[in-house]
Amino acid sequence: MKVLEDALHDKSPQVRQSAAAVLNETDDEIAFTAAKALSSMGDISGQRFSGSPHR
Repeated sequence: MKVLEDALHDKSPQVRQSAAAVLNETDDEIAFTAAKALSSMGDISGQRFSGSPHR
């Protein structure tokens, strides 16, 4: 993650854009996994997530 975060400050716009896209997708996947885990434990707060790793 540190490498991606550092890439957000790279001098190349393409590197910054790519790093932002990867970080966004990673955050979505983590949120989706967490929502599934909450739901499987009977916690309805996990059901508020859209149900897809790509919002």
